[in-house]
Amino acid sequence: MHNNVHIQSTHASHHVAGFSLMEMLVVMLIIGLMTSAVAYNFLGAGERARGRATKTAISQIEQALQDYQFTVGSFPTTATGLAPLVPSYLKKVPLDGWKRPFAYSSPAAGGLPYEILSMGPDGQTGTEDDIISWRLDEE
Repeated sequence: MHNNVHIQSTHASHHVAGFSLMEMLVVMLIIGLMTSAVAYNFLGAGERARGRATKTAISQIEQALQDYQFTVGSFPTTATGLAPLVPSYLKKVPLDGWKRPFAYSSPAAGGLPYEILSMGPDGQTGTEDDIISWRLDEE
């Protein structure tokens, strides 16, 4: 008598669940792109806020200049600057968003009664990022 013994393998098939290298790289790429977008928006927010603060300060100075001109009959000259506005029209002359004084001239080029200028983020006059009173309506 032959004993046919059938031996069954005791090796169980193990399937390990997990992510492939490609899936991990795709997820890392997406996270990196999202982080970059958030960082770009966050870092730019400070400059935009300083620009808005500068425009607000220019508007305040312009209102004070109009009040001064109504009372006195003329605008302060370039030589006197904005000092005559304090304290009757402004508590103090504000600084721009980068904590620098504004440049003021009166009369200004192009027949304008005055010009208020912030040098913008780069701190240099005559560059593209300057914020100028007569340009505020254009922006």
